[in-house]
Amino acid sequence: MATQKVIKHAEDLEASMYQPVEMQTDVAFSKAQFLASQAYSGVQKDILSVVLKDGQRYTKAEAEVEINQFKHKGVK
Repeated sequence: MATQKVIKHAEDLEASMYQPVEMQTDVAFSKAQFLASQAYSGVQKDILSVVLKDGQRYTKAEAEVEINQFKHKGVK
C-alpha cells in the first residue's frame, strides 16, 4: 500500500515536470527579479520599482495588475 502511494506520487511529480509553464502553479518572483527581467520596458520597471514591496514575491499576473492600477490611478 505504501509502495503504491510512493509510485503514484513519483508519477504525479514526473507528469508535472512536462506541463507547460502556464499550467503549472504560478511562480512568484521578487522585486529585484522583475527589475532585472527583460520582459518589461524601462517605464514598466520604473512603475514596478515604486509599487512592488521589497521582500515580497509576486506572480507575473500580480505585477501586471500593479502596473495597470498605477497607470489608471487618478492624479491628486
